[in-house]
Amino acid sequence: MGFFLMLDFKRFRSGVAADTGGAAGDLSMNVQSISSDRRWHSWLAARFSIYEDGTGDLAERNGRFAIAHVGADYLVNEDLAIGVMAQGDWSSEDIDRYSDIEGRGWMIGPYVSGAFSETLFFTGRLAWGESTNDASIDVYDDGNIWSGTFSTERVLAAASNYGVYELGEVQFSPQVDLAYIEESIASYRVSDGAGSVTIESDDLSLLRMSLSGEIEWLDAFPLIEASAFFIPSLDWDIASTGLTTGDDGVRGGVEFGLRSTQGAGWRGEASIAYDGIGQTNFNAWTLRVGAEWHF
Repeated sequence: MGFFLMLDFKRFRSGVAADTGGAAGDLSMNVQSISSDRRWHSWLAARFSIYEDGTGDLAERNGRFAIAHVGADYLVNEDLAIGVMAQGDWSSEDIDRYSDIEGRGWMIGPYVSGAFSETLFFTGRLAWGESTNDASIDVYDDGNIWSGTFSTERVLAAASNYGVYELGEVQFSPQVDLAYIEESIASYRVSDGAGSVTIESDDLSLLRMSLSGEIEWLDAFPLIEASAFFIPSLDWDIASTGLTTGDDGVRGGVEFGLRSTQGAGWRGEASIAYDGIGQTNFNAWTLRVGAEWHF
């Protein structure tokens, strides 16, 4: 059985009409177990995030997000595993004197993982789910709050190819991810306490490709038994409906870090990352600290 805990501290800037400062923090956890015959694998992954920033000419924005995944898979043969995964998520965001929004949702579906060769691997996932959301917004910026509750149906399809290659003391792990998500919002009514308005149903969709590659120097610091790694990444929003991406559909990032050599059943990791290359209204610095135990 394994246990992994990661803590992120983030400093970012975002905004529509102004470039303002903010901060965020992430706490993530992973637990997994493998049966004695190594055929069955069960796992749990959870993450909780908070953030605070300014949004253009609006007041301070505060947000919280939590998500948990649980799954189990069966090893069909040495190169193929199939399983099922479920997730639950919750988010809440409020902007002082403007809006208060909260959502709760879930998704479930099958996934597959396997190997094309000793160095090239793949994963795939399909999922369907629903969400319920409560929103109170000062739509016309006149101090009059409009509130309503709406539900959505969600569909997700994702695939990933990645490899692990070694050249001497350097290990290279390139990865390509492709994800499509579609959300159908049912029609609903909003009210300001005096009158009400019907909001028509709508469909949102996004197709995104992500490219990344970790370069790890396995024996970079032999005295402290640690390796160094560098991860460049690029996200490209290929197509979308019902969403506004503008000129910021491509976004890049880089990460530098140290990872201790596995020993005595545990390992540690620390890194600093920058996200927002190519963006006009967003950039972020993140410090990640993590530890993993096997028992």
